[in-house]
Amino acid sequence: MKKKESKRTRYAKYGVAFGSGILANRLLSNKIPRSNRWGVLGFLTLFILLLFGLVIGMDAESTPQIQVPGSSRQFESVNFSIVAQQFEDAGFSNITLTPIEDLKFGIITKDGEVEKVTVSGNEEYVIEKWYRQDVPINIYYHTFEPEK
Repeated sequence: MKKKESKRTRYAKYGVAFGSGILANRLLSNKIPRSNRWGVLGFLTLFILLLFGLVIGMDAESTPQIQVPGSSRQFESVNFSIVAQQFEDAGFSNITLTPIEDLKFGIITKDGEVEKVTVSGNEEYVIEKWYRQDVPINIYYHTFEPEK
């Protein structure tokens, strides 16, 4: 004669980790027909995954992500105020303007021309990547040396 398994043994055997909850007792008892048990377990698994995805999605919405308006090379020789305005229009909020005081006459390189743009300290940033709106943007531009 075969010995009847306890509910605890059935939990361990089928990998059900519900503890001694009401749902686990009903699933493993004969109150829910055997043909519907896997459907109920599948529904519960799907529900838990959707709930987990909702929590992750809410976290992503709390930190808005935006793309940069162009590469550092695209901004070379453009006036720094235009570049800064493009980053502001894109939604970036942490923009720093850094002057490079190296001009004497301003004939070849004009006053205010952008030398490079860095995103989070990186000049070779990826245009297609999504960045947080508070990522540090630094715009380096040429200007005249200060008078002595």
